[in-house]
Amino acid sequence: MEMDASRVDPILQIEKNLLGMFCAHKVHMHTCMAQGLRPHHFRGTLTRQIFEACVKLDDELDTFDWYSVGQTVSATAKVEKTQKVTDLLIEASALKPEMLPVHARTVIDRAAKAEMIEAINALMGELQSPGASLDDLVPDFQEKLSALMDTKRAPGYGLVHMSQVLNAQLDAMQNRLEGKVTKISTGLMDLDRLIGGGLRSSKLYCIAGRPAMGKSAKGQHLITHASRSGKTVFHFSLEMDNVELGDRVVANYSGVNLYSIQNPEEMSETDWSAFSAGIERAREDLNGVFIDDTPRQTVRSIVREAKRMAVKNKPDVIVIDYLGIIGSERDEQNEAQRIKKMSGELKILSREMKCAVVILAQFNRDTENNSEKRPLLSNLKGSGGVEEDCDVVIGLHRPIEYDKNFSDPDLCEHIVLKCRGGKTGTAYSSFHGRTQYFEDRPGYVPPAIENTPTYAKRGIK
Repeated sequence: MEMDASRVDPILQIEKNLLGMFCAHKVHMHTCMAQGLRPHHFRGTLTRQIFEACVKLDDELDTFDWYSVGQTVSATAKVEKTQKVTDLLIEASALKPEMLPVHARTVIDRAAKAEMIEAINALMGELQSPGASLDDLVPDFQEKLSALMDTKRAPGYGLVHMSQVLNAQLDAMQNRLEGKVTKISTGLMDLDRLIGGGLRSSKLYCIAGRPAMGKSAKGQHLITHASRSGKTVFHFSLEMDNVELGDRVVANYSGVNLYSIQNPEEMSETDWSAFSAGIERAREDLNGVFIDDTPRQTVRSIVREAKRMAVKNKPDVIVIDYLGIIGSERDEQNEAQRIKKMSGELKILSREMKCAVVILAQFNRDTENNSEKRPLLSNLKGSGGVEEDCDVVIGLHRPIEYDKNFSDPDLCEHIVLKCRGGKTGTAYSSFHGRTQYFEDRPGYVPPAIENTPTYAKRGIK
């Protein structure tokens, strides 16, 4: 039976009072929502429906009243409830605007306590089962508590005085001087210098390239170096499944040709020995790596899984391969809107989880028309959102892909196209495609590339 908030439970009076204030002026609703208050925190069925209607009308109207709220509740529930809504709101008492944050937090805390009691009761019931295992029950319970704290926590920190900002900056400066700020190496010394010392927490990175430039291999390169330094990495692989990823990892660690690994009947006895040794080295080096190869994921499913796993293992780096094939939440969005929404949510994820998030992306065909085929920031597919939201954008370029007679076939350029807190420029490495391996070239400057655009002059596509 539906709980009638106006007659059944007097403790729901505070919910009614808040809703009355929301209808009086929606700025009051904004004040409470800034504290983290959401419809699911309301205990009464009708009060929750009214809050949901207020949120809906907030997007559609400059102002709304009891009647418009009642009509919206009725339309959503497909049951006439306008009179019930009016009766409930008539009984609401006016609140002092300055006390709204206090009342909002009271409702949030009460909802959190109720959910915690429910979770504890469920755990106690499961513990009574003869086959109950703490190894299974405790992580699930921790996950529920973590999710509960996320819903209880306010989404923002609110306004603070500039003096507090400056005090925090002084603390940050001291941490930098003492080496307490985590920087995760990219595995390339010159690239680390360009982007401020390596990957940093709460930053969003994009590594992009045309097909065959080594994007996925570069993602694996970052993952390997992060794990070797004791960091935890979450890898969301939408393009390749675990077996294909394993092929590339073992090729990297064993030195055995990737083609041979995928066609083992061609492997020699020496190859098999190297393969076995590579497996063991990879097992030791990549102990901090967790992989999700679920296809057709959306940003929401990626965020949900990352937060779920973070209950047990907090990530230092999240790598997503790749942006262009993340599924849409709403099919009617065009490509630019879709990319903008995804990049924005991934930027928020980096801040919420206080880790580096690296997304792999693809440049469009316009790159082929650029001087010497080098990518520009504008060549990113749906570039507007990525340009705005990413702290660092790195373009991969391999000259050999445009000039098969190029004198340095292993050369790979890492072109830093955008960098907040660092420098733009180019870092160089060797890329060994047969084993999916990047080799550093610190301090290297290739004059042939910089001064003699031979392949561009030939007009090779």
